[in-house]
Amino acid sequence: MRHCKPEISQDRSGVTMIAGLPASRPSSRVATRPQSEMMKGQIMRIMLAALALVGLAACETTEGFGRDVSSLGNTITEESQEAQ
Repeated sequence: MRHCKPEISQDRSGVTMIAGLPASRPSSRVATRPQSEMMKGQIMRIMLAALALVGLAACETTEGFGRDVSSLGNTITEESQEAQ
C-alpha cells in the first residue's frame, strides 16, 4: 500500500491549495437546528409572551375589581351611618 502526499501549492492570490482545492473552503451551509425545532421555539416564545400579557391584564383587572368592591363597601357603610 502506497501513501501519496497531496500536491500543495499556492494560487496567484496566495491562497494555499491542496490537490487543486482551497485548503480552507468556507462552508455554504451553517450548522443550525432543523427548521421545525426553530419554529417550535418561536411559537413557545410567542405563547409565553401572550401568557405574560394576559397575566398582567388579569392582575390589573383584579386590582380594579378590588378597588370597585372597596368603594362599594365604603358607600354602603356611609349610607348605613346616615340612615341611623
